[in-house]
Amino acid sequence: YVDEEEVAALARFIADLDPSTPYSLLAFHPDFAMHDLPTTSRAMAERCLEAAEAAGLTRVRVGNIHLLT
Repeated sequence: YVDEEEVAALARFIADLDPSTPYSLLAFHPDFAMHDLPTTSRAMAERCLEAAEAAGLTRVRVGNIHLLT
């Protein structure tokens, strides 16, 4: 599980290489062995999307949106 600061740091690294690199943020769902973590919230996904775009990436998307709570 990562927060928006970690997403922003990774996005800055990628943007320094090529800001048009596609970057997908995937919603997490606690299946199989990771039941101790919550499903990604819509608010968290939006904050991470904004952080990646603010870092300079131009092709960011959120995947598994049907899992967002």
